[in-house]
Amino acid sequence: MGDDYDAAVAVTAHGLLASIGAILGAARTLQLHDGALSAEDRAELFRIIDDQGQFTMGTLRDLIQGMPQEAVHLLELISAETAGSPSAEPSAPVSRAKH
Repeated sequence: MGDDYDAAVAVTAHGLLASIGAILGAARTLQLHDGALSAEDRAELFRIIDDQGQFTMGTLRDLIQGMPQEAVHLLELISAETAGSPSAEPSAPVSRAKH
């Protein structure tokens, strides 16, 4: 597809991996050390999880905007299926901005 595309994918993947790493690190800290954390530390870890989750969702929504409508429809179906899963978080429907 080209060097620009490859670079954009690499930058996007790096950003998403960094966010997921922050979420997992904060969650793991809460899981392993919850009893030893102050209320302020716990609040900060939850803020990190929320902020990084919002960044990840925003980035993924931006990526969806450029997808063909068929792919967006498939993602909506998958989202609807996983919404009923006990481990799934409630999610907003996948949408695509019209250009």
